[in-house]
Amino acid sequence: MSEVAPATLADLREVAQIFAESFAAEGDVNVHERRLRAELERVASASHVARVTVARDRVHGVVAALLAWRVVDEVTLLDVAVREAFRRHGHGRALVRELLEWSRAEGARLVILEVRASNVAARTLYAALGFEEVNVRRRYYEDGEDAVEMHAAVPA
Repeated sequence: MSEVAPATLADLREVAQIFAESFAAEGDVNVHERRLRAELERVASASHVARVTVARDRVHGVVAALLAWRVVDEVTLLDVAVREAFRRHGHGRALVRELLEWSRAEGARLVILEVRASNVAARTLYAALGFEEVNVRRRYYEDGEDAVEMHAAVPA
């Protein structure tokens, strides 16, 4: 199983590589590294707006990462990415569970996300963790695919 912890600057390149593998249409590893550096700078500030966490495998190091934002009493899960060889081993589940626990501790009332309509594995995972499908955003992604908006109420 993986260990989940906040990402550090030392994790930056590995996380950027994982995001580049999973979200190639959004840019190469350098684009993701710049974006993640900005997010980690937000984490370091007093605003506590951004949350970047990683899942580490004891042997292989960082194998998954999650990026979320907290604004007032809502948390938006922006990205979850798992190295292809480590998918379906519980790393993504561990990251999302930790985000839900953190959201509760932070006083959030709701966690929201969008997921590709075709990503049945992710939708199934999110549903198993308490997310409900609440809306379809037509042609949300650049390639024209719909997004399914999902919400999870955070118990007090």
